[in-house]
Amino acid sequence: MLVSLLLASLLAAAVVLTALRLGWLSLSGALAAFVIGWVTFGAGGWQAASVLLTFFASSSILSRWHPEQKRRMELLTARGRRRDAVQVLANGGVATVCIAAYALTGDVRWWLAFVGAYAAANADTWSSEIGALSPTPPRHVLTLRPLQPGDSGGVTILGLLAGGAGSALVAVVARSVYPMALEQVVLVLLGGLLGSLLDSVLGGTVQARYHCTVCGETVERPAHCGTSATQVGGWRWMNNDTVNLLCTLAGATAALIA
Repeated sequence: MLVSLLLASLLAAAVVLTALRLGWLSLSGALAAFVIGWVTFGAGGWQAASVLLTFFASSSILSRWHPEQKRRMELLTARGRRRDAVQVLANGGVATVCIAAYALTGDVRWWLAFVGAYAAANADTWSSEIGALSPTPPRHVLTLRPLQPGDSGGVTILGLLAGGAGSALVAVVARSVYPMALEQVVLVLLGGLLGSLLDSVLGGTVQARYHCTVCGETVERPAHCGTSATQVGGWRWMNNDTVNLLCTLAGATAALIA
């Protein structure tokens, strides 16, 4: 057991240091990623690590694909391209709890919940990053009214297809390293899509929105352009990180109870 935990520490450290060197993580994000990687490696072995790395690598690479076309999205979210601790935990915290529960109980449903959480996180990331490149403008997920690229709650056909592909990738990788029935793979895939759609619904309804008096944009953060922004909608506590956490929770729950 001690040897396994030590090996998990070394593997997690190697991945995190590589991500730091590539500029994928901030220092706080690296520390959070190390904890998540250590628990995942230690509790789920190389099989769980494969699922985690599939999400982390693919989403990090996509976030740097055609950055010039995603500048407005970055402006509205006021985020850099390096993930901080809160972002890392929002995307990986639920899955980490699930894989720890699997290690303690041996119940395969917790493995499915672990995969479902990362399927949702990957679907959401792929949908956002690839959907931002859509040649057609997004529409509100509920009202279908046209939105500008980067606005919360917006979906495109390209983004929806990308979300399905991101969820499917995680489900297929999970099945390749762990015995899963075909119906379990399908349920994990659908759970990932469900989580991604919930992200859009929450983003377009109750996520906090602020008006920046400097640039005039409606943004997701209470501070923008170096000054405080005025809240114009949503619940203050429902920020993008909370939405991401609920997205992964939905994916995990769908796989857990299926």
